[in-house]
Amino acid sequence: MFGKFPGSNGHKVISGNKGYGKSSSWYSVFGHVVVGLVDSVIPRTTEGDANLGISKKIVSSWKKKNIFDKNTNDKLYKLFNGRIVGIGSGDVKKGEIMKKIEEDREIHKKIKESLWIRPKRLGKSSKDSEGEDEIDKADIEEFEDNWKRCTHPLDVLDWTQLRKEQLKSYYDRWMIN
Repeated sequence: MFGKFPGSNGHKVISGNKGYGKSSSWYSVFGHVVVGLVDSVIPRTTEGDANLGISKKIVSSWKKKNIFDKNTNDKLYKLFNGRIVGIGSGDVKKGEIMKKIEEDREIHKKIKESLWIRPKRLGKSSKDSEGEDEIDKADIEEFEDNWKRCTHPLDVLDWTQLRKEQLKSYYDRWMIN
């Protein structure tokens, strides 16, 4: 009554026969949607063409294991009819190629820009006559004033405001992505 799929790490499925066929759990779960699933993996675009080879191997494996019935297997193989397995079928438009090149160029440019951008140092340094860095005194005074204002103990209103900002930041981060 219980059969094992070879190489399935010992997971047992209820099967009425030793083969896989219609009575196996694979068919009951995926039988009615597998054609649409495979069709969505291999659309008639360049992305779909890149998936043709491995998809055809998977469908052949399913056929050898008799996971789906003959009608489903025939529908799956019809998806591959007239399609050339592999990349470089020649039907890629020049506009698509140029668009991809431009996207890659923009990504590369942003990566390079992120290397150029450096955080601003505290204080504007200037070289004195001996060549040592000298921090601007106005920046030091501004820092000390801000430090004095920030070092007083936090009250309930401060904690409430911090919590609101934290929740807003959390919400913004997860709603954007």
